[in-house]
Amino acid sequence: MENKFYDEELNEKTLLDPFMLFSKNVVAWVEKNVVDGFVRGTYLGVANIGEVFKRLQTGLVQNYLLLVSFGVILVLAYIIFV
Repeated sequence: MENKFYDEELNEKTLLDPFMLFSKNVVAWVEKNVVDGFVRGTYLGVANIGEVFKRLQTGLVQNYLLLVSFGVILVLAYIIFV
């Protein structure tokens, strides 16, 4: 009765331990390359969009009126030609 569960220890050492090690390595790789890459890419995209909009905000009403005029022309062109 004493040696009844040796097969469980054998399964744990030959199957479970290598699988757990492999799983930890895969999770670490996905975390580093996929998740962190996505977060870094999102940050860069938002930072670049912020730079573009920062240049558009001049504080001059004439520039804002010009941008609105271009927007109206684009919307009308879309409605007329599409």
